[in-house]
Amino acid sequence: MVLNSLDKMIQLQKNTANIRNICVLAHVDH
Repeated sequence: MVLNSLDKMIQLQKNTANIRNICVLAHVDH
């Protein structure tokens, strides 16, 4: 269960990082 939650946290962090990068790129483009 602990490993499962850790994996989920890592995935969430990766997703948030990707979303931030996309937002920054979109902001720079526009």
